[in-house]
Amino acid sequence: MSRLIIANANIVTPKRIIKNGCIYVKNGLIESILPSAKEISEEYCKIINADGCYLLPGFIDLHNDDIEKKVMPRPNVYFPIPIAVKEIERVMACHGITTVFHSISFEAVDFGLRSIEFSKKMIDGIRELNNGSGLIRNKIHLRFEVSAPDIAETVEQLLETGGIDLISLIDHTPGQGQFKTEEAYKDYYRKTFKLNEEELNNIISKKTTGVDLKKINIEKIIKAAKEKNIPLASHDDDSVEKVLSNKEYGIMISEFPVNMQAAEKAHKEKLFICLGAPNIVRGKSQAGNISARELLLNGIGNILCSDYYPASILHAVFNLSSDLLTLNEAVNMASLYPARAAGIDKQTGSLEVGKEADMLLVDTKSGIPVIKQTFVKGNSIACFNYID
Repeated sequence: MSRLIIANANIVTPKRIIKNGCIYVKNGLIESILPSAKEISEEYCKIINADGCYLLPGFIDLHNDDIEKKVMPRPNVYFPIPIAVKEIERVMACHGITTVFHSISFEAVDFGLRSIEFSKKMIDGIRELNNGSGLIRNKIHLRFEVSAPDIAETVEQLLETGGIDLISLIDHTPGQGQFKTEEAYKDYYRKTFKLNEEELNNIISKKTTGVDLKKINIEKIIKAAKEKNIPLASHDDDSVEKVLSNKEYGIMISEFPVNMQAAEKAHKEKLFICLGAPNIVRGKSQAGNISARELLLNGIGNILCSDYYPASILHAVFNLSSDLLTLNEAVNMASLYPARAAGIDKQTGSLEVGKEADMLLVDTKSGIPVIKQTFVKGNSIACFNYID
């Protein structure tokens, strides 16, 4: 019987912080949370003195692109997928992400990481990891380009084989969404994938040719996802009309709305709204879209995603708790609310009795929050002993 006690911790629950509290874990589940340590029985095999550190629930990251950087750390330089997925687990554990939704993109064009065939290989690599021994909870967030030919059939096949946990619709056609102009699109893909002008023009031609496929692809994939009870998200919503259309399809997660109009409508329609944690930490969007802080100042947004920088969730949580939200509210954005959006909140997402003991010990004494220890099901998967 596996037992653990963490004592003298400032325990962050969904509604309050229990000062110098004590949490009891039995067989990977939270058994009890108390304001102070009761008499400790010998049956508890491990006792950790938190020494006043915060105890948070493990972060749940619905949108994490880091696998792309581990597979291709430089343009056209590829590492074996099994090595990449093992390495990314360690990175996530270090940054307090105990459940990661690896964002795998299926684009309309056959280049690099986001080609259909290579994306399938990354999904297979994550599935193999889940079939063996792992550190954290690895889930698959399948992102599909709505204008891609044959994409509906590809997604339907993947759904039949199982292991897809979240699906999002992406539309990177130049002239809307994240890329308001053709030049903005070219600039991003030129820098990210080192493509030349001929390659970029070819990609744009394919995307614009596939515009008529959008509605067909969306309807087919949404029907297949609903049959498997898989949550649905939209990406880079840029208009009231797009938000309403998405809701009619049953999409309840809006990722990174690009302007206030779309964000306000998503909020009014009671959608989960994902904000980029890097946007919070940096104070602005890397794409020049609306500031996440501005949205939160207007009461809009309830989920933090690391997007392209895994360390950002921890720092965004404490950044927000310094002047805009309570610590409970900020932590909920990184744990409870994403768990609800993904339909896993009965098992994880908060420090509550009966839930799995995915937890983080966080030290803020230096003025910068640092992870001291990460737990999954009560097992320590990462531990850091900082030297004074």
